[in-house]
Amino acid sequence: MPSSAAATGKRSPTRITIIVRNADHPFLWLPLSAAPTDESSSAFSHAGWEVLLCRSGGKFFAVENRCSHRAQKLEGGRVRRGYIFCPHHGARFTLASGAAGGPPANAAIKTFVCREEAGGVVIELPLRSGN
Repeated sequence: MPSSAAATGKRSPTRITIIVRNADHPFLWLPLSAAPTDESSSAFSHAGWEVLLCRSGGKFFAVENRCSHRAQKLEGGRVRRGYIFCPHHGARFTLASGAAGGPPANAAIKTFVCREEAGGVVIELPLRSGN
């Protein structure tokens, strides 16, 4: 019997954490086969960060998985044409810069350096105090 996600054609959120770490900087590396499909996202956490990896227009973007409006998770929000929409109150953010697209959010969300490399996606995360 197919799952409800398969029946509706929607992909279930995937949590993946494949960690590559050096002494100076934490990185996340995900194989392209595990990365989100176009116009979707995957959430995971590492080094004290909640990260949302998004793919839009064939490009990858990494943002903090927290809306600046009410600090709720962006996971499950719609990804379209370079934007992520908060699933709770509809706030819109530009994936490339994190800029808020208007009310109810007024502040940007945090973005992370993200690139395709070695058959996967690398996300650079700043060190947090205590890590």
